[in-house]
Amino acid sequence: IIAQEQRAKEVADIRGDMVEAAWGNQIRNYVFHPYQMVKDLRTGTETSAIADVMDGDLDPFIETCLRQENQMLQEVQCSYERFSFHSRISRFSGDRRDTNAYRATNRTRCIAC
Repeated sequence: IIAQEQRAKEVADIRGDMVEAAWGNQIRNYVFHPYQMVKDLRTGTETSAIADVMDGDLDPFIETCLRQENQMLQEVQCSYERFSFHSRISRFSGDRRDTNAYRATNRTRCIAC
């Protein structure tokens, strides 16, 4: 029984997450008639060059996806820097003048602050 469980675990690790190919789990919508359009549902990217997409030109969708991932990483980094900056201020003296002096001399703060 233990060997069967280990084998089942190995097979599950190899397969990864199983996603049912059902309605509502699409990545892209393809419309051929009455107009031509391909829409990537993850990124919202649309194109009317359906023949190019069917021939394998997925670059616009890939570029948009990479841009969105990059933007999310920058937002996470920015929020971390903002948190770090504000936590250093909160450890600083409670006097408003000291906080302003600290802000004026600190060069590592986030652009959003």
